[in-house]
Amino acid sequence: MVEEQLTKQMLRQAREACMPVYSEFAKCSEGKLVSLLWDCKHQNEAYKQCLQQHASEAELERRKREWVRFSLENPVSEKSQVLPDPSKFGRNKTQEPI
Repeated sequence: MVEEQLTKQMLRQAREACMPVYSEFAKCSEGKLVSLLWDCKHQNEAYKQCLQQHASEAELERRKREWVRFSLENPVSEKSQVLPDPSKFGRNKTQEPI
């Protein structure tokens, strides 16, 4: 349950973070059908790389560790267990925001 919620949260935030890159792909693909496969290849690759950067297995593992740490510091009953707000996680200052 927690891993599923963390994954959904990570993917949603990755899509939000990559929206400017996706917008470039969308602009390139306007009015194209088959030709977008080669005309917009670079924009599509940039979008895929952005998503992979923000939604990697390593990022999911980091979020799990943060969730466990946060949960241990802020215990709640099992019935009311919800995912903590990621902005409350103690991130390393050199790390990019989620």
